[in-house]
Amino acid sequence: MQKTEYQKKRMFSTYQDAIKVHAENVVESFINSKEGKIEYEPTEAQKWTKTLATDITNSIQGQPKLLDQTKFKLKVDVMILDRDSVGFHMSSSCLWDNDADGSINFQKETESYYIIVSIFGFFRH
Repeated sequence: MQKTEYQKKRMFSTYQDAIKVHAENVVESFINSKEGKIEYEPTEAQKWTKTLATDITNSIQGQPKLLDQTKFKLKVDVMILDRDSVGFHMSSSCLWDNDADGSINFQKETESYYIIVSIFGFFRH
């Protein structure tokens, strides 16, 4: 069954591609501002994750055409991992409305670390 325009505006998937590109640009700008030559440092990584999560959220909020914020709440998670670390595994689970809510995940890497971003969009019922 074809979704109406009203139904599409209530689905996070309608906005996912544009939000992902926008968030990737924020991360890319962050990497470029550091000239990609930063060595992984745990104390700095903690600051970077907070900065990136805040910057991504603020950037999306600053673009009203990107997402109807009266209808959605966002949760942004950012992890920065040392490329030389032994390993890392993560899972997450959430109870949500499969028709309206959604998530975006992507990874960027530099010579010394990985940046992993997860964005969750929740429809405000």
